[in-house]
Amino acid sequence: MSKKKAMFFKQIATLPIGTEIYPNNDAPCPASITDTNTITEDFTNSWYNYSTTTLVSNNIENQVGDFCLLATATITDTARCRRRFPVIAGKTYNISIWAKGGLGSDQQIREVIGFDTGISITPVTDSWVKYDFNGLVATATGNGEVRFYVHSSGAIGEEIYIDGFSILELD
Repeated sequence: MSKKKAMFFKQIATLPIGTEIYPNNDAPCPASITDTNTITEDFTNSWYNYSTTTLVSNNIENQVGDFCLLATATITDTARCRRRFPVIAGKTYNISIWAKGGLGSDQQIREVIGFDTGISITPVTDSWVKYDFNGLVATATGNGEVRFYVHSSGAIGEEIYIDGFSILELD
C-alpha cells in the first residue's frame, strides 16, 4: 500500500463516529441571519443572553464560514450567554467550539450543564482557538448547555466571538 493510501486510512480510522446534532458549522446561529440582525432567542433550545448581553451574527471576525456569533456585555456584573441543545441520557458527546475574545480580557467558556463531568473554567484568548470538550456523558434526557462568559465583572461593551460550534453525539 502506498504511503498516501496508508495515511488516508489512518486518518479515517481516527475520526469519531457519530451524528452531528448541530449541523450548521458556519456559525452558532441560523444561516439566514445576517450581520445586522439580532439572534432570535429561544429559552428552551437555542441561544439565550440572560438579559446581560446582545447577541448578533457577525461577518467581519468569522473563523469558520461566513458568520460568527458576537456576544457583547450590556451590564458591568456577570455578562454571559449560553447555547442549549437536546441530549439523551447515557449518550456521549464531543463539543467543539472556536472562540476568541474581543474588547475586554476576562472571556471564558465557563460551564457545561447536563453532563457527568464539568469543565474547568477555560479562558478565551484574543486569537481564534478551537476548544474541544470530549467524552461528555449526558446525565438525563433533555437539554445540555454550554455557558460563555463575556466577563464576570467588567465593562459594558466587552465581547466574545463564537464560531464553528459542533456537537457530536457518538454512536
